[in-house]
Amino acid sequence: MPTPTHTRELREQSRRLRQDAVFLRERAAELKARQAEFHELFDYWRAHYMWMVCAWCGANMGYKHMERPQKLNVSHGLCPRCLEKCKVIIEKRRV
Repeated sequence: MPTPTHTRELREQSRRLRQDAVFLRERAAELKARQAEFHELFDYWRAHYMWMVCAWCGANMGYKHMERPQKLNVSHGLCPRCLEKCKVIIEKRRV
């Protein structure tokens, strides 16, 4: 037979678990709302900004704002380091 102290401890533990469950449900709802905001912002960025990548080394060169939204969101160019390498190669071929 459980003692009164043991019964009180079990009730207290049960109360804490119910409080934790309520907190976790509320937190899950908040996170779900923030996730929806994040996806909306991400979709805007994908439509209005183009990711610039170096065609030679694949380095990230940042983002470029597009006037009109487009589905294509990656463009290639040459980063400054690869551009210098390219200039050296061209100069060597001219000589």
